[in-house]
Amino acid sequence: MSKILVSCLSFLLLASIRAQNEGIGDSLNKFAARLLQVTANEAGDKMNLALSPYTVWSLLSIITEGARENTASELEAALEIPKDKSKFREEYGVLRKTLLKPTEGVTLELSSGIFTNKIHPLKKKFRQLMNYYYNVDITPVDFRDTKASTDFINKYVADATKNRIPNLLLEGDVQNAEIFLTSTLYFKGDWKLPFNKTATQKVPFFDEKNAQIGQVDMMFTKRFVPFSKMDEIKSSVVLLPYGDGNKMSMIVILPKKGSSVSEVLELLIESPMTKIYERLRKEEQQYYDDEINIYLPKFSISSDLNLMIALYKMGVKDVFDFSTANLLDMVDQYLFISGLIQKAEIEVNEEGTVASAAAGASAIYKQQTPNFIANRPFIYALYDSEAKSVIFNGIYRTPQYSKLS
Repeated sequence: MSKILVSCLSFLLLASIRAQNEGIGDSLNKFAARLLQVTANEAGDKMNLALSPYTVWSLLSIITEGARENTASELEAALEIPKDKSKFREEYGVLRKTLLKPTEGVTLELSSGIFTNKIHPLKKKFRQLMNYYYNVDITPVDFRDTKASTDFINKYVADATKNRIPNLLLEGDVQNAEIFLTSTLYFKGDWKLPFNKTATQKVPFFDEKNAQIGQVDMMFTKRFVPFSKMDEIKSSVVLLPYGDGNKMSMIVILPKKGSSVSEVLELLIESPMTKIYERLRKEEQQYYDDEINIYLPKFSISSDLNLMIALYKMGVKDVFDFSTANLLDMVDQYLFISGLIQKAEIEVNEEGTVASAAAGASAIYKQQTPNFIANRPFIYALYDSEAKSVIFNGIYRTPQYSKLS
């Protein structure tokens, strides 16, 4: 049985951000929450994380089209997509189109590529599905020439990520490969309301036990933005919009003192990001005439992840095993996936990103202007309110460690 190399690539360049597609968006958001939780458990409590659940979900959706029997069932269950693909394919196209809808001050580019062995072409039906519904670039390459095929794929990825990921593959990575799949995401957004650079200063950063673990460049702004204290997820949450409008936003989830990121990640499984976004918008009324004091670190995270173990724990097993994988709707050959790699980067600075109500029985009492001070570990997510989807998320735990490989 031959192997498929799967590369799920994502890049998010955050500068400044501003902030509806149900059904399929719910599936993506649930997958995003579970993938972040499982990956965080693997990484441990000292590691910063950057993930693009959209690119993983998108790539596995493509693979599902080539899968049969239990291989297909496991993928469908993990992705929460139906066995009947006709409606899903239409919704997938709508989701992609919504994500790519132009927004002033925001750049989002998505691409998917399949590089096939010239000797074993893709099945006609699978190729047609990729072209018609998934907008996939299909290119035959000669994997026997490992240097030429590696250089070709690396150039494709570098072009798609604006040279942020110039060398995804080493020459040995494509040895014995039959198919190489890639999914890329590039995001750059300017904050709707930038942070003031002159207000940024070095301040202590603490771990979840309130021990100082270093210093960060803490940005500050005072703005009218959606804010909520959500007891159901033991966190304070703020929404920072990108660009011109409310389509794209960064949602920052700060666990209450005494609560951990792990606890909150577990609670987020039952509280989809769509509900959190809607709650923020609803409770915006609570502070309608108050500015929020927002303190957020500048940060840059680079993650180099093999997601096979995380996906295995999410129930995706057969496709990674040469004795059980069934991808015969993709090509007339027994194939299995030997690796699923994601390289992701995020940078947040003053300019942007490069990627509960209190009421009385008869009166509403205005609370003191709230502070949102992210000087301890927090969760972040890049959210598209029109697509109702998380396309990028992660965890900031420490100013010292940012790479997992």
